[in-house]
Amino acid sequence: MSWNIKTQGGGFAFQASWDDRQWRAATKQMQKDAKKIFVKAISGVLRAETEKVRQALKRSERGIGGSALAKVADSLAVESGTQGNDAVVRTGSMPMDSGGVTGSRGGKLAQIYEFGAPPFNYSPKWKVGKEIQNNAIRGYGGGNDMGFINVGKTSMHPGFKKAFGNEGWLTRIYNNSIPKMEDAILDEIQKAWGGDK
Repeated sequence: MSWNIKTQGGGFAFQASWDDRQWRAATKQMQKDAKKIFVKAISGVLRAETEKVRQALKRSERGIGGSALAKVADSLAVESGTQGNDAVVRTGSMPMDSGGVTGSRGGKLAQIYEFGAPPFNYSPKWKVGKEIQNNAIRGYGGGNDMGFINVGKTSMHPGFKKAFGNEGWLTRIYNNSIPKMEDAILDEIQKAWGGDK
């Protein structure tokens, strides 16, 4: 950028002009760099918070839900790219575009542990209890036919809680990330364009 100050004629005149070619070039470069700066800042925050949630899910493995929570933890990822002219950063359970990780019985584990699931009746084909061989002593008749003792108190599944009780895993990442994003973006802008402090 250049400034031009000169005197004119017999008196004193002050004229200032600004050649803005460098400014326009710098602005164009800033527009290019802005997406990279945004992606770097947001990705950094999301990676840190996603890793915290991954570790918390692995620590909370317990009982029946343990392996399912571990599957969700192992499926977490942060991706960045573009969508049209916009820079996009997202986090979630892979594969993100099809609802996240799937359990061995076909359920979307990522969704179950994000939103929870209310109690539901077991399918009649699922046996809750222990299969036994019938005999006269047990009072179930004789022969070699198989019987079934229902050892559960109910045919109702208790449902699923969210990953952290009242908070889903993705909600936790969101709630912990959003307050940190503005500072992260400003820090990256300072690093890129702010010069020395």
